[in-house]
Amino acid sequence: MKKIKIAVCGTGFGADTIVPVLNEFRNIEITAIAGGKDRAKTEQTAKRHGIPCWEMPCEKLIAEKAPDLVFIASPHQYHYEMVKQAIDKNLHIVCEKPLGCSNKEVRYLAGRPNKNDKLRLINHQLPFLPDFELIKSTIDSGGIGKPYFIRINFETDRLIRPGTLWSWCFDPKSGGGMLLAMGSHLVGLATFFSGKKVTAVDGFLSRVIDQVPDRAGGHRKQESESLFSTRLSLSGGVAAEIFCAGTSHTGTFLTVSIFGTDGTINFSDKGGAYLHRFAGNGSRQTIRLSPGEAERKKNGSIYRAAFKGFVAEILRVLCLGSIKELSAKCTTFNDYAHQYKILEAIRLSSLKKKTVRL
Repeated sequence: MKKIKIAVCGTGFGADTIVPVLNEFRNIEITAIAGGKDRAKTEQTAKRHGIPCWEMPCEKLIAEKAPDLVFIASPHQYHYEMVKQAIDKNLHIVCEKPLGCSNKEVRYLAGRPNKNDKLRLINHQLPFLPDFELIKSTIDSGGIGKPYFIRINFETDRLIRPGTLWSWCFDPKSGGGMLLAMGSHLVGLATFFSGKKVTAVDGFLSRVIDQVPDRAGGHRKQESESLFSTRLSLSGGVAAEIFCAGTSHTGTFLTVSIFGTDGTINFSDKGGAYLHRFAGNGSRQTIRLSPGEAERKKNGSIYRAAFKGFVAEILRVLCLGSIKELSAKCTTFNDYAHQYKILEAIRLSSLKKKTVRL
């Protein structure tokens, strides 16, 4: 089988998750990786994973190394130019969210013609998590009756962890803030599980923290949102609530509850997924939906496990040679453009303190 040549732009999430997972697939060859100003980090990452080319910046890498596919996992403010260049070079593209830092940028990239049927995907890997695939199949088979409400909770201490210093993550002009960082992931899960479209949103955003220590020993103003919540109205009378905080002191990470007329599914990243309902004799029934503990531990974090399934889907499509075979679980650039409208509506709803209809 022909090897797929892949280049990776980014040594943060790229080095921690993307590269190690790609290296597990025999028919993938990582030909190059590009980092930022910390060239030593880029070199160390390349040598650790046996990647031959690491000296080039991403723009030169895209222009000269001609990979089959490029993974863009750089800081948010660089995505637009890198994706635009990769489109110009007619490459398959997988980009971390956000696709751009403004509606104008996102609409432009999503609107570029794709005459050669190239993959243009956002790395929304969570629908490929084995737990979530089992949840979705349970819902689709009628296991909880008609879904009517979804609650999604995401909490992390990433913005308040001791030693955290000011970076682009705190700058809204550079694509910082929890809404762009996690909003499309969580909104995407709500529509994935329900199979419904968002029709209206009520949103709330808060900075929570006003200042962040910087590397010079002082403090810088924190202007991006550290927290957001939203209530989504979806078609078919379904509703969803999402809470996302980067300032949580709890050990909670991701939890999901899906309420249906005949049962409820609860998921947590630590405990997996369980279906709760009444059996035919009226007794209360609890059914484990997640893979066994051994498989969960082998797969690692939920993002790593989901990303592995996402990569397998990409390879399947590339081997078949037709993006028409792409799973509906994938988020295309056009899909993301619609999600970005929802994120903008959440922001506008918080600002205007009113419901925004789509």
